Formats: sequence, structure tokens, C-alpha cells
Amino acid sequence: MGKFSQKIRTLNDKTKEIITYAFFILTILILVATIVFSVFKIYSGFSQTQIQDIPEEKNTGYVLKEHEGRVAVFDTNENLIEETSIYINSLPELDKALLKSGIDLDSETELKKALEDYE
Repeated sequence: MGKFSQKIRTLNDKTKEIITYAFFILTILILVATIVFSVFKIYSGFSQTQIQDIPEEKNTGYVLKEHEGRVAVFDTNENLIEETSIYINSLPELDKALLKSGIDLDSETELKKALEDYE
């Protein structure tokens, strides 16, 4: 009976050793898989990332300014939007001076009000 229990003990030691090695290998495989997955995710994210369209700056305001002797409407980038039929020389001196340098308006409502004031 002593030989039988010694064989079982030896078998158990070998089984423990095999299980330990299997656990070690499994841990390494999981670690490698995690690293590979992370690297793949990072690099695939870079390749699939699309640059968001940067919206063009919308006109958030207007500038009333003298243009060729008349009151004109410009956007904030100084692009001519509309030339009115209001002549500068028909306006008071203070308004002429303001329009020479430009009057900043924040909204279409302010623009309409200012134009009505000049008419």
C-alpha cells in the first residue's frame, strides 16, 4: 500500500506542476492577447478616425460701412453683402464718421433696425 500512495502523491505533484504551468501559459496568453487587442484598437482607431469637418465660421454679425458713397452691409470678414440705396452725404456728420470706420452689429435684427434708422 505504501507504493500505491507514493504513486498517487507523485501523480498529484505532477498534476499540480502541469496545472501550474498551464495556468502560467494561460496567463501569458491572456496578457499577450490584451496587449495585441489594445494596440490593434489604438492603431485601427487612428486609421478610422475621420477629421471632423470644422464648420465654417458662420456670420455672427454684420458691419455697416460706407462703400462707394453709400451705406453698405458687410459680414464680419469684410465681404460685401449688400449695397443700400442710402447715400452717405444725406446723413448727419456723426453718422458719416461712424460709417467710415464701420458699425458692428451682432444680429440681423440689429442690422434691420440700424438700416431703418438711416432711411
